Amino acid sequence: MTKQLEVIYEDGVLRPLQPLPFADKQRLIVTVTSEASPGLAYNPRKREMEWLRVNAAQHAGRYVAVEGDQLVGEGDSVKSVMEQARARGVPLPLVVHIPKEPELPFAGW
Repeated sequence: MTKQLEVIYEDGVLRPLQPLPFADKQRLIVTVTSEASPGLAYNPRKREMEWLRVNAAQHAGRYVAVEGDQLVGEGDSVKSVMEQARARGVPLPLVVHIPKEPELPFAGW
């Protein structure tokens, strides 16, 4: 699952501004961008999400790097897909691990 969310940084801790659908102590990969960074605008990654919706099943069990509607890296680790993406001139692709089994629905508490 990939989720883009807004957080606030307080007392050395990033605190989400909305509830998160993750298990306690679940390991996650986090990319942080500052709204104050010049040239970095909010990107909802709609094209990437559509690509994942259509193509994810073909890449089950692998990491993928997606930019727009293009696959720019695929492999067994985040490092390898980032290297592939950067070699193609894409410095910050959306990187996702596609699970082998579909995720169970989350109903929340």
